[in-house]
Amino acid sequence: MPIKFSKKYQPLFKLLEKDNYKEVDIVILTGGRSSAKSFGVACLSLLGLVMKGWNVLYTRFTNASITDSIKPEVDDKIELLGYENTVTSTNTHIEHKGNRIAFKGIKTGSKQQTANLKSLSGFNLFVVDEAEELPDYETFEKVFLSIRSKEKRNITILLLNPTSIQHWIYRKFYDDRNVPAGHNGIVGNVMYIHTSYLDVPKEYLAENIVKYYEMLKEDDEKKYNQVVLGGWVENIEGRVFNHFKQNTFREFINLNLPEFYGIDWGKNHGFGIIWGKYDQYTNTLYLHELNSKSENQLLQDLNHDQRALLSKENGGIIVYTLTRLGVPKDAHLICDSARPDNIFMLQDFGWYRAIGIDKPKGSVMFNIDLLQSTNVFYTADSKGIDSDFKNYQYATDRLGVVDDEVVKLNDDCIDPSMYLRRHIRNIGLG
Repeated sequence: MPIKFSKKYQPLFKLLEKDNYKEVDIVILTGGRSSAKSFGVACLSLLGLVMKGWNVLYTRFTNASITDSIKPEVDDKIELLGYENTVTSTNTHIEHKGNRIAFKGIKTGSKQQTANLKSLSGFNLFVVDEAEELPDYETFEKVFLSIRSKEKRNITILLLNPTSIQHWIYRKFYDDRNVPAGHNGIVGNVMYIHTSYLDVPKEYLAENIVKYYEMLKEDDEKKYNQVVLGGWVENIEGRVFNHFKQNTFREFINLNLPEFYGIDWGKNHGFGIIWGKYDQYTNTLYLHELNSKSENQLLQDLNHDQRALLSKENGGIIVYTLTRLGVPKDAHLICDSARPDNIFMLQDFGWYRAIGIDKPKGSVMFNIDLLQSTNVFYTADSKGIDSDFKNYQYATDRLGVVDDEVVKLNDDCIDPSMYLRRHIRNIGLG
């Protein structure tokens, strides 16, 4: 039986011809559950490999061992396309006449360190699966630029389930370009394709899945529109925090309350520094973001002479940043305990109250509950706090059912806020 695709996918497969859509080098492929996004891209990858000699790189942010997650999806399409005697599939890649489909994760550690992808340059097609997991444009750009090749046509596909309109993908590729959500077409160098299960031939959909979607439509239309139809929303289904309010920096400065600073280390992800004040009588936490850039970004912002002055002996970019921000030497600094060397360094340079926060088993959910039970205000110009609190969410399964585990993304400002709040509780203030 020949493979059927929605007409919406026709522009995608036309990319196989080098003279088609020469201006396009990025594809934003969005859709809800069961919309055949992964199916379509897997077929495109195999066709490109066999018919055009493409080299293809599949990535995913949060799973360094993506050969256990994405690769089986691509392998399933080999027989479907009749390529079982044409390509060779190993544990790590799929190969045809010296060309390959490779699989490599972006995130390498417990935080957001990115893998070294320099050796993976020269790919024709770069697929970012579940691109909504990418924490920021800078991470995408770093990987995007590292795999570019002047000798070959390069096409990048961002494959995602839309989330919040606060997400950087929406801001960068929709809001900034005046492209409406759900758009199908080409704007500049970007091809937009949006599908849902309604665009998929019925014979490809399990009857029980369709029944569940129709039931969800009746019971929870908002969730149906977001999860099933793949709509961008103001509030994410499963969002952890919904009760925070904003105030002005002037209002924050004028508060005469006990002060604390939360710090979450980050070389490649956000180096979160949060200034907090706490009113124990009203159980209200006031927050102001001092920094959410990574250490590497902060270094890049310096000129050559400034960078030359930094060394381990003078505390490097960490001490430089705290000094520049005017963090008092007698301040209570509540830090991520994962880097005791950094804490000792801060103590050596005069921040004698710098301590690591205790992080026993179950502390993440405890900290969430603690913050949820607190009245929280943050300053209007704290963009990192605003974005993180709006996008921090519980995990969902493939049907969009919310779990009780959190997705450890969008937390560079949340984690230090949790640290200082937990410390406040530990010392008996609230």
